Amino acid sequence: MQDEHEDRIRELLLLHRVAQRISSFLDLDRLLKEILTDVSQTFGYHRSTVWLKDDASNDLVLHGWTGPHHREGDRFRIGVDGIVGQVGVTLKTYHAPNVLVDHYYQFVMNRAVPSSRFP
Repeated sequence: MQDEHEDRIRELLLLHRVAQRISSFLDLDRLLKEILTDVSQTFGYHRSTVWLKDDASNDLVLHGWTGPHHREGDRFRIGVDGIVGQVGVTLKTYHAPNVLVDHYYQFVMNRAVPSSRFP
């Protein structure tokens, strides 16, 4: 029970920091970087990403990230490419405890780590 309360407090503090940043940054790229860095540090993630939909191509385009293996403008085709593309179709959170055995995952690292995606 204590761990649940500590996790909840940590999440609420993160939301408070995010809200403060949103009201203080005018530069979207800097804002995304700050928020994603905070999210990664708070939850111990190796990387975090934000993908925005390009309606013209029906792709998800990378607009913010922390960690390795990504470049600005990377794309995933919705419903076609990887876990990101799958979440783009379902608009539901997707968690893969072991990405190496997940049929949606596209291998980009030398080791498997748990992966979650949120719409």
